[in-house]
Amino acid sequence: MSEAASLSAAPVAVKGRSLWADARGRLLRNRAALASLIALALIALACLVGPSLTGHDYDQVYQDYVRVPAQLAAYPTAEQLPPATDRIAARIRAKAEDLSVTGDTMRVTLVGQRPVDERLLVYFERSDLFGRARVVEKADEGRRVSRSGDQLAAYPCGEVACGIQGAKRLAGCLHSAVGLCSRR
Repeated sequence: MSEAASLSAAPVAVKGRSLWADARGRLLRNRAALASLIALALIALACLVGPSLTGHDYDQVYQDYVRVPAQLAAYPTAEQLPPATDRIAARIRAKAEDLSVTGDTMRVTLVGQRPVDERLLVYFERSDLFGRARVVEKADEGRRVSRSGDQLAAYPCGEVACGIQGAKRLAGCLHSAVGLCSRR
């Protein structure tokens, strides 16, 4: 009987826990830390996937939108178009008249003392407010030119957006705000 008692009293090997297993167990029990980890993972995912969804380069700066406040509507606003059109018309050495906006298309008549060179309409395209410009009609030997073209709607990070376009803009905003992303 003493032999049986000595066999059962033999030391049992206890398996210890590593420091990593202990830390993982403590992390999984801490709900606040787990929620923070998930939030960081979502931000990192937005940083990695966001640039491919926005359609904009990470280093592109829209000069016309540098000093505008955040708002819930899309840019450009109706108040921004006439001053911008007048500024561009002055560069072309013309005066802007009859500005009309229908949907996403803007039509303006440029009147100059000399014939307006159509190549100078590229100034509209270089602005962040307007898209491609084209001449609709000419009058007075080219001194009166009607220009039509797309008005761009840019969306800075201050806008609250809905749908897939909103998700794209949000991803781009997170990409630029966090700064954890790798450069292309």
